[in-house]
Amino acid sequence: MIATEPKVLIGTHMDNLKALVTQWVNAQVSDFDIWEITIETHDHGGLKQIHRTPGQKFEKRFMSQGEGETANKVNTYTKVMCNYYSFGVDSRIGYGFDKGRTKSRLGNKVVYCWEGFKKFFTKTPRVNDVVENIQVLKITPNGQEVSVKEAKEIDEQIEFAQDDFVMYPGLHIEQARVDAKTHMNVSVIKGNPSVFLCLNIPSYMGGASNPWKASKGKLGAHTHDSSPLPDFDDQKVGDGKIEILAFGGPIAMATERMIAGQGRRLGQAKGPFIVNFKKSADDSKPLHTYMQVDGEFYDVVAPKRVKVSACPRLPNGKIQVLVNTKNKL
Repeated sequence: MIATEPKVLIGTHMDNLKALVTQWVNAQVSDFDIWEITIETHDHGGLKQIHRTPGQKFEKRFMSQGEGETANKVNTYTKVMCNYYSFGVDSRIGYGFDKGRTKSRLGNKVVYCWEGFKKFFTKTPRVNDVVENIQVLKITPNGQEVSVKEAKEIDEQIEFAQDDFVMYPGLHIEQARVDAKTHMNVSVIKGNPSVFLCLNIPSYMGGASNPWKASKGKLGAHTHDSSPLPDFDDQKVGDGKIEILAFGGPIAMATERMIAGQGRRLGQAKGPFIVNFKKSADDSKPLHTYMQVDGEFYDVVAPKRVKVSACPRLPNGKIQVLVNTKNKL
């Protein structure tokens, strides 16, 4: 059930508790999509997280399996996602926040605001800097997952649909025009966004309310020939689709909490789909970006691709939840 818990659980004459019980009894059962995020890096890369030392200092450390000399750096990391996944400046702010996290809610707000302020003056890789393309994955007759572009080349009785999309950053519009000759759904991201967001619920980062609804009519992508795209459907948390948005810069992302509608719609996807990242020409100077999955932050060194798919461990990638009839999803 989507509701705010009361500050006093029981209340006078158990009024608060009775109100909660009434909400539970009257609640509706609804499907809720659960997604799986798989982050892959090149062999010379990995995922860094912030770790606290006993003296409350922090250090950036590569994620690894095992301990000591036998530890292996993690190059593929899979995590269940219920709320949102993103990469860009929002994740860099969160990564910096992890360095100064306190035990006080007010203190954490101050730390978060300070990190956001600093990032206005720090260059963070944007979509054009790190993304090669975004593509739907298809299943070949032998069960292999391939990108929709590869599937077109193989063409072994693979079924294609209108929503099998290929998306390019604006930097690669010429390649988009080439692909449009053989693919039905090719789009190009406008400008050079600082945040790429996959959103499963009608809120974001604990402060932005309903960014998909607020961005209605505001599109952040166009066709290969710069024609406008049709707008997308309303968000539903159990329809098997995830909403994809972009934010132009740190100011747009920060302003979303006060003035909704700063995001730009890129699309809706059933998955699985992949975000393919560029590879640096010099392995000693790898590209990197900052990512987050449900509020856990990573500095991803030499990213290769990210796969977004319905959670395979659940029937149809869904669970059922209780929804407050006064606050429907």
